Amino acid sequence: MTWPRVDPLRPYRGAAIVPPLAPRVPRVERVVRDDAPRPFDPPPARRSGERVVVGGTLAALVAADALGAAGVPVRLLAPTHDLAGALLPARREGRTLLPPPRLLRLDGAGVGVWAAGVLGTTPAVLDDAATVEAGRLEPDVLLHPGDPRPYARLPEAVRDELRREVHAVRAAFGDDGLLDADHEDALAGMTLAEASVGQHGPAFHRRWVGPRAAKAAPGGARSIAAALRHAAWTPLVRPATLAAALDPDEALAGVEAPPHTLAPELVGVLVERLVARLRSRASVVVEVVGGLRRVGPGGGGGTALEFLAGPPVTAWRPLLAIGAGELFPAAGVPYDVPRLRAVTAWVEGDAAALAEVPQLTHVLDPAVPVVRVAPGGVPLGPGRTLLVVELRAFVEDAAIARTAVEGLRDAGLAARDAPLASVLNAARPAHPAPTPALLEAYGRARAAYDALGLDATLAAGARGPACGALAAQVQQGLAAAAVVA
Repeated sequence: MTWPRVDPLRPYRGAAIVPPLAPRVPRVERVVRDDAPRPFDPPPARRSGERVVVGGTLAALVAADALGAAGVPVRLLAPTHDLAGALLPARREGRTLLPPPRLLRLDGAGVGVWAAGVLGTTPAVLDDAATVEAGRLEPDVLLHPGDPRPYARLPEAVRDELRREVHAVRAAFGDDGLLDADHEDALAGMTLAEASVGQHGPAFHRRWVGPRAAKAAPGGARSIAAALRHAAWTPLVRPATLAAALDPDEALAGVEAPPHTLAPELVGVLVERLVARLRSRASVVVEVVGGLRRVGPGGGGGTALEFLAGPPVTAWRPLLAIGAGELFPAAGVPYDVPRLRAVTAWVEGDAAALAEVPQLTHVLDPAVPVVRVAPGGVPLGPGRTLLVVELRAFVEDAAIARTAVEGLRDAGLAARDAPLASVLNAARPAHPAPTPALLEAYGRARAAYDALGLDATLAAGARGPACGALAAQVQQGLAAAAVVA
């Protein structure tokens, strides 16, 4: 299909320009302690050498697999048979449906080596991410921050404005901007709107960050804590990198390379192979026990665990790789935070009628309720295309199919008269709204939990609101396996 050539500068009216460096959000990291071993009288489970891992998160699977690889006896107490089900492909009526894309950064300590070991090869990376607005595809400036092409197509007056603003940021905060360690405390207290304007300048924020954040949470960038920006898919870019992309002929030292991120279509493959390897470990036993109902002190210095669908367990320093919304109530700590809905449709149609979308595409048009689009898996038969379409949280269940199809057309990703069908719709509670209020609520609950003195290691969402990213879960799982072992 052909793409309409339009003026790329569509006005965005949703972002307010707010002053940077206004710390208000509490620093949760100061509440989170290191889970170092503590002396106590070990219960019999400790003397038997068995280790207990609770949860079906990626962190739980990584830890159980690492312990199993070392020959340590492991009981993985999972909520369901479908381990890490939200990350796995699904099979429906001859189709393979890929899950909505999720990012796994490979450049964190140990993550790339771990992923290569699970896949058995050097992982393919995300190298084709885009944004679409008014039917025009452009490289994603947040995921490919050094690419000069999106800026080269802008009118000179707009480029001049972007240059002036990013040079002002560099003059005030240096090449790293607010990502410099000297500004760590200030950044931790900002909203995403404050951090983005302070890091990139108002023009960049209005054009690229504001529209993206507006679809990530009610209230947009002004309601999102900068510390939780990963939940809004809005990383902060170094001012030196932006300056180099705006002036590609200017040689600038220290320009960052594009993020080394696993190709989104491989995340499900990676998790499938991890689950298969985990189940093949002779020393790993998987038990389905439902969710955690109660956690408290047990006999002999252990931790007592009760489940919704399994027998009680007393364990020595168990790894609780679950969400905070499960952990804190089980410990008797009040914790009630609003969660966003994840709304998804898998749409199929003739290949000639659907755009060949990149590995990941963010839709910036404010009026289009589509958030992201990606290849959706293996369609039913040749000459067909399957897309996975993520929608805004407010879309009602009965309207998912219609909204996804109309949204693809309105975004210019499908021909207007193309016959399209939604082959599967899904809506479920997802992560908590990434707001400053979430940081405050977690900080209070974590302090109350720590006061209980339970001997357990925490990972995934239980460890902190910013700990749910896939790469963070891999690192937590590997580190927790070493602690628990």
